[in-house]
Amino acid sequence: MNKDAITATIIGFIVGLTITSAILFGPTLLARLPKLELPDFLTSKTAQIPSLPESGKTDNEPKGPITIESPFLDSLAEDKEVLVSGTTYAETTVVITGPVDEFVTTSESDGKYAGKITLAEGRNDILVSAVRDNQPENTSVTVFYTPETF
Repeated sequence: MNKDAITATIIGFIVGLTITSAILFGPTLLARLPKLELPDFLTSKTAQIPSLPESGKTDNEPKGPITIESPFLDSLAEDKEVLVSGTTYAETTVVITGPVDEFVTTSESDGKYAGKITLAEGRNDILVSAVRDNQPENTSVTVFYTPETF
């Protein structure tokens, strides 16, 4: 046998022995390690967390800045048209601008909006703008479109 074959055999034996030892003796060694506990920061009476309603928001709190819930960032669209939806302030004018066209709508009383736009082949930067008190707020998402099927 040549030196390379012997060296490869020895290295393979050592690696296999190490993996087998970890599988056989690892759980026993891990059980012997001391248990780690995180400190309890909420044990003092001064550290109180106020409770929120189940929705996670208070009733007098307006919907926040504009968000895009669909489509996801850097997603691959299967259709030439894509539904863009999300939330913003209640009853606000929303403009959804794509590479081919744009869609103008008004958000509902709960702040939700939705609109379809047409995509071009390749990369599509979609800009969603909401105007509140004459101050525009923008957010964007990138979607990729190809007519090919996978």
